[in-house]
Amino acid sequence: MLSIGRLAFSLALAGSVLAGPVQHPYIVLPPSAQVHRDAVQQIFTESYSAYKLVPFLFLAILLILSTISGSLLLVMMTYHL
Repeated sequence: MLSIGRLAFSLALAGSVLAGPVQHPYIVLPPSAQVHRDAVQQIFTESYSAYKLVPFLFLAILLILSTISGSLLLVMMTYHL
């Protein structure tokens, strides 16, 4: 459980975080970089699309289970929906 003190401490430290570049500004990429970039982008897009389906599939399974058992309210309360 997050206490008020921990929350205040975290917020106080949030302003002291520094960030900077992590890659050399004049990096030269190889000619194959475009192909690899496109492949990584496609993998990410497909993976994210599958990830977005998970909550809907979970809810569908819960609805099927609740229909079988006849206790939708009990299932929803069990999983805090």
